[in-house]
Amino acid sequence: MTSGSQRHGLSLYAVLAGLLRKGALSIGALEARYRAELRSARISHALFRGLVIVAFLLSENAEQGVLDVARALELNVSTTHRYLATLVAFGLLVQDPETRKYRLVT
Repeated sequence: MTSGSQRHGLSLYAVLAGLLRKGALSIGALEARYRAELRSARISHALFRGLVIVAFLLSENAEQGVLDVARALELNVSTTHRYLATLVAFGLLVQDPETRKYRLVT
């Protein structure tokens, strides 16, 4: 099975990274771009959003706070915090105890 993005020869990460570099990223814009894939009952919107957050942190290459991520992606702050906490719990992110900012695990 190939996804819509792979049918065009691009990985989701490549598309997200490109949009991030252009500053054209918001959850709404990305959900619109992947509307067909997200309509599938087999696709998790929450996982999609988590992947967008990971791609955002990769593109920024610097620690980001909850408000930074929420504003950049046009997400609710409490929703963003929940996604970040989940990514920390599963070892994909770490939170600096002093700054309270998040970064990807290296």
